[in-house]
Amino acid sequence: MAIVAHGASANHLAQAAQPEYNYTGQLVSVNSTENTLKIKGFAFGRTFNLGDPCACTLLGNRIGTPYDLRPGEKVAVTYQNLKGLLVAHCVKEQPMRYEGTARTIDPVAHTLTVRIHGTDKAFQIPDECNFFLKDGKADSLDDIRIGASVTVTYETPSGTLTAWQIEQASTK
Repeated sequence: MAIVAHGASANHLAQAAQPEYNYTGQLVSVNSTENTLKIKGFAFGRTFNLGDPCACTLLGNRIGTPYDLRPGEKVAVTYQNLKGLLVAHCVKEQPMRYEGTARTIDPVAHTLTVRIHGTDKAFQIPDECNFFLKDGKADSLDDIRIGASVTVTYETPSGTLTAWQIEQASTK
């Protein structure tokens, strides 16, 4: 029994001695059966095995698990390469933000178009989207005004720009 415990301890120390790396990209999937996390980076994707434990920090510094994440979210993974096996020890959700001017609002289609430097991006607005004015008074899409400066925090599930928070600068 002591030999097994010693072997496990030595294995744990060998893992601890390995260098850690970081990889940032969009979450493709979390597979609870295979205990893996697939991330699409700028040029290519990677699959990570979830370490035991694997710490996870969600937006707002909330503690969670990798299974609380959704495809399309941006994440940063801290991992080790153990003889070709990428083992994630920490996953941190990263906000994706777009700042510009509210250009068009379609309350029927639930969309908001934001312009910055002559480029428009259209965001889908789900029912659970949060709205804020800098002075704390906005609570719906109706409170956002055309021409107002806005910051959209979003995700890209299925490739669709989907807002989960819209903040409008105060208009004093």
